[in-house]
Amino acid sequence: MIRYLLHPIRENLKKAIRSIVEDNDPIMLEMVKLCFDHVKIESNMPRPVKKSEIANFNSPTMIITAENDIICPGKAILKKAKKIIPNLIKSECYPKTVHAFYTAPGKQAYTIEQIKNFLIETKYI
Repeated sequence: MIRYLLHPIRENLKKAIRSIVEDNDPIMLEMVKLCFDHVKIESNMPRPVKKSEIANFNSPTMIITAENDIICPGKAILKKAKKIIPNLIKSECYPKTVHAFYTAPGKQAYTIEQIKNFLIETKYI
């Protein structure tokens, strides 16, 4: 990422995101570029959520994580989520995937289906 910030060329952007994106999808590349260019990224992002911060949160919740995510490690996220989210209805950790797991071949349709089923099961659609 530092290389891209110092020399914002497409090749440096591709190198910067290869550990978080499965494929060099042009839409994903543009989305990450916009984040790098316009979002103040801090070293402690994402900030851990405290149980007290979500004490009144009572909506059914689904969490999908990625096993090889270097930003939000999937198994660790699910372990903590199960402790602090009272209405965690469904959780899944996609094996052998990275941060932007929905860019993995075959994962987009599967992820959409999982979310759709969750919304139907919880009567949100």
